[in-house]
Amino acid sequence: MNEKATPPKKVIKWHELFGLNLKDFFFQSNFEVKTEQNMSFQAQYVDVLIISKSEGKPLTQVPDGFEFLKEHNILTYKSINQSLDQWTIVEILGHYVNYRKTVTTNNKLLPQSKFQVFAVCTSYPQKLLGFEKHFGKEIQKIKQGVYKITSPFIGSIIIVT
Repeated sequence: MNEKATPPKKVIKWHELFGLNLKDFFFQSNFEVKTEQNMSFQAQYVDVLIISKSEGKPLTQVPDGFEFLKEHNILTYKSINQSLDQWTIVEILGHYVNYRKTVTTNNKLLPQSKFQVFAVCTSYPQKLLGFEKHFGKEIQKIKQGVYKITSPFIGSIIIVT
């Protein structure tokens, strides 16, 4: 039997082509184009990870706000001397993205539903949340000291004060 080998499929490197087009466009301009940059120039540490495991005794009680625990929980903590603000949220979302990529197998991201982001702070985050009576639809008070920020892009962030 004479089987013909299928020629390997040619893969187009779209990111590389996109970058080359931009390099060409910006050539001799006051902008520099860099491609495929490693963005981890300095070590980045997340404050706390809480990861579900199959063995162990199930919890019967959890601290306020932690009833929203999922399989993978990424936490930031701000003490009395630190402010929980918009930049803190951007930073913890960056950690969420990196962590989600880290626990990925076979280039398939685990579903967003397996992750929860928490921002825990010692005092009420006035800069971030403002006054309760002015909450928009994206901020929901769950109970005293526990708030939920929803976003179509990342699910939700639980704020615990």
